[in-house]
Amino acid sequence: IPEAIRKKFSGPEGWKTHVPLHFLTDNYCSLANHAPMKELNNLFSIDGSSGSIISVVKELPVNPELELSFEQWFQGFEHLLELIKRYVPEEHSLWVTHYKHILYAPDRAENWSL
Repeated sequence: IPEAIRKKFSGPEGWKTHVPLHFLTDNYCSLANHAPMKELNNLFSIDGSSGSIISVVKELPVNPELELSFEQWFQGFEHLLELIKRYVPEEHSLWVTHYKHILYAPDRAENWSL
């Protein structure tokens, strides 16, 4: 899992931004471990009142997430659950329930428009 994604979970304020699942597929994670991914990095700004440099959380693009195949979604969600278990353990069981609801839905294959 890319370090920039891990930082979105482990930062001082914890997990506050949506991490689209396409950033957590096996392929993306493999690529991210070999090359810098500027789209994952936060931006920096100057605080007007103190003059200090601050990190500004950059929202990640969501559109590619909507085009994932089932296999890619499965990979991404598995990595997401790993991150949640490590950094937000109190929410892990809720996310596992959500994951299973999608995974085992009787009409999942019919409704998977991707």
